[in-house]
Amino acid sequence: VLGWIGIDKTNGPLSIYSFYGLILVYTIYQVPYAFLLITAGLRNVDPALEEASRVSGAGLLTTLRRVTLPAVAPAIAGAVLLMAWSGFGLVSIPLVIGTGANIHVLSERIVRVLQQFPPDEGVAIGLSVIMIAFVAVAWIAQALVIRRGRFASVGGKGQRATPVRLGAWRWPVRSAVILYMGVTTV
Repeated sequence: VLGWIGIDKTNGPLSIYSFYGLILVYTIYQVPYAFLLITAGLRNVDPALEEASRVSGAGLLTTLRRVTLPAVAPAIAGAVLLMAWSGFGLVSIPLVIGTGANIHVLSERIVRVLQQFPPDEGVAIGLSVIMIAFVAVAWIAQALVIRRGRFASVGGKGQRATPVRLGAWRWPVRSAVILYMGVTTV
């Protein structure tokens, strides 16, 4: 389609074999992990806490910042840890996209070092220790988030959550969701 308007088909502005393409595919791959964990955390938040904040005069953003996000912080930290584990261990996306873009990722380098003959286990182990160190940093950050706060709430679940009215943002948000679904499908 871009060739019809004079843009070169081989090196168009939207090349998947680039750093941005690699980030895009990583993001599309990681979003379901974060979505599953964070929505479970949001379902467990007592809606009475948010309603009490709104009744006391706090706006939507203040309620989000002072009530909802602290209550969901363990789920967000768990999602970040899970995304770090799966992101560092993922080899297929860097092999397919990173090789074409001449971008080398740690997991792809470990696989390449072990596939050569003779395999260099020492280099692979050294690179794996670096990867483990990054995952350990994510794990320690998650532990600090969980240890720092108090995440228990006393209350009933008899109330239903009040939906947030998007108003003028309804159609832009809907368009973004449809665009996301289209990009992930293609």
